[in-house]
Amino acid sequence: MLIPVLPSPIDIHATAHFIKALLTTGRARQKMIRLAVVANRVRKNTLMYHSLERFLFGLNIPFISSLRDTQLYAKAIELGVGVQEIPTSRNKVDKEQWAPIIRWLDTPVVDGSAPVTPLFNRYEQ
Repeated sequence: MLIPVLPSPIDIHATAHFIKALLTTGRARQKMIRLAVVANRVRKNTLMYHSLERFLFGLNIPFISSLRDTQLYAKAIELGVGVQEIPTSRNKVDKEQWAPIIRWLDTPVVDGSAPVTPLFNRYEQ
């Protein structure tokens, strides 16, 4: 299960409660559901993004990527294609941001977990 989180206090609060409910009800654990979080519509050089990043790294759930806030997604919807399919050099960053998500989705589950290779680490500026 991928959980997208926006860089806002409301989203952080709601996500914390959602994840707590998932993990405490036992259904996610009983069915060995893989969980990961993705920061969505972010601008990395903002205070709110840094707050979101601290929150996500503290979850003990894989934080696999951050997707930037870009009009490219609106363009993809307008064209009826995925971001990966838009032929432009400007979507190179977006393709790189999606790479760990696609890897995570494609990785087979063994013993209820799968290795995660994040695009970035917590020490990156």
